[in-house]
Amino acid sequence: MTPPPAAAPKRTPAPQPPRVDTQAQQRPSGTVQETSHPQPADPKEPKDPNSDTTPPQLFSIEFQPATIHDGEETMLVITAKDDLSGIRGISGTLTSPTGKALQGFAQQREGETDRYTSRITIPKDAEEGVWKISFLNLSDLATNMVTLSYAQGTIPPSAVLKVTSSASDASPPTLRSVSIARRAMHSGEQNTLFIEADDDKSGVRLVSAVFVSPAKQARLGFGCKQGSGAQWECSINVPDCLDCGEWQLEQIQMQDKANNYTTVRSDNPMVAAVRVNIAGNSCDSTPPVIQNLVLDKSVVVIGAGEPTVTGFMPPLLALMRPEKPVLIPVAPS
Repeated sequence: MTPPPAAAPKRTPAPQPPRVDTQAQQRPSGTVQETSHPQPADPKEPKDPNSDTTPPQLFSIEFQPATIHDGEETMLVITAKDDLSGIRGISGTLTSPTGKALQGFAQQREGETDRYTSRITIPKDAEEGVWKISFLNLSDLATNMVTLSYAQGTIPPSAVLKVTSSASDASPPTLRSVSIARRAMHSGEQNTLFIEADDDKSGVRLVSAVFVSPAKQARLGFGCKQGSGAQWECSINVPDCLDCGEWQLEQIQMQDKANNYTTVRSDNPMVAAVRVNIAGNSCDSTPPVIQNLVLDKSVVVIGAGEPTVTGFMPPLLALMRPEKPVLIPVAPS
């Protein structure tokens, strides 16, 4: 018997070159082929009131007048808008030519307009020259925030104020000496830090000091009152429970009447030499540890209050949000 013929081997089809859209080649550059995809929403249509993710926008900023003498007042006028929720606040920092003097400000809205104003008084004997807005913060009611910086070029060049002065003071106070009345103390007892500071022109306005604990986890700050002459006295009071041991003077802050400020830290020998041994009724050198963090709701209704946090949570952690929260808009009452 004759055997059947062998089956022919299967052939794998050769790969086909990619299809070329000849019509696309004929279309002029910059055109897009029509598809069945839905068209984007009309930008003129109102946005979903639950989708405010854009911070306020700055349109203009200027001083009226733009040139004043030290001790005089000017008005800062800012025009800004927010697309949905509305502007919550505008604030910033005005800085002297050398950067040694700072002056904060907060804007107030004029009626229902987009103008926000504040009146700023430049101190007597302030530094002469061009003062500028170094930082400007804008936030809306949906907690969107933007920080503009003069150094980064995000603040318009019109945000400057020219100051003239007959007794320009551009130097901060100078630390002359520092000492402490008692090198050891117990909670409930009184102690005093003595600081001698002077200023070349306008005079010293404010003095404060900060001590750091032995474990470097806690700090105690104290304001000071002017005593006789150039001496300032800082009253030291400590809590009953604290990190017991030798506390180090960490820094001294000083500001003059022209708003020039300086911070003298522990790399200065006079500051580094000041230490005080503090004992308390109980000792604690360990910072808190989070054991749990619970929100009473995972659905946040906009305009209907905030979720309640259960358990220990330091202030910085208050910015935490529940994972993938559901935001439900409600009509304003």
